[in-house]
Amino acid sequence: MVFSSIIFLYAFLPITLLIYFSVPQKYRNHVLLFASLLFYAWGELGYVLLMVLSIIVNWLAGLGIQAKRLAGKNTLPVLTVAIILNLAPLAFFKYGNFLVDNANIGLQLLGLPHLELTLLHLPIGISFFTFQAISYLIDVYRGQATVQNKPVNLALYISLFPQLIAGPIIRYKDVEREINARVIRIE
Repeated sequence: MVFSSIIFLYAFLPITLLIYFSVPQKYRNHVLLFASLLFYAWGELGYVLLMVLSIIVNWLAGLGIQAKRLAGKNTLPVLTVAIILNLAPLAFFKYGNFLVDNANIGLQLLGLPHLELTLLHLPIGISFFTFQAISYLIDVYRGQATVQNKPVNLALYISLFPQLIAGPIIRYKDVEREINARVIRIE
């Protein structure tokens, strides 16, 4: 879905805002999360599961960093594994075809059978949601933000539709307070 499309401007956005302002404050993040996942699924239905998996991995990694810190243990291994898990799908989708094509040149020279890889489609916004998630982990690791105990709130940070496909990539520490409790005034 494109922000300038008729569907977005006259259906998706007004309905989202109507529901958002109709529900109690404690459910507003749920509404925004549902709208964000719907927005993403509109253009990338098959890859919305990749985003949800990313959210789960990063929520668990944040909790793992916190648990290690509270136990007085080194948190760097948890951060390192989580960053690798975040970058692996990005590398696969961005560079998978390139790597297979180049490997096939070498395999051909050696007389070995070539590798088969269906042309990969790069999921929309994968770089944005990947780096959003990594910024959360780094902020938690550095102690610049508290770990998000509510998976809905972290999911909203990673998937929020107004910035998901267009950016910018924002630091979790800069929006943590607004995700947890925001005040909206008419002005």
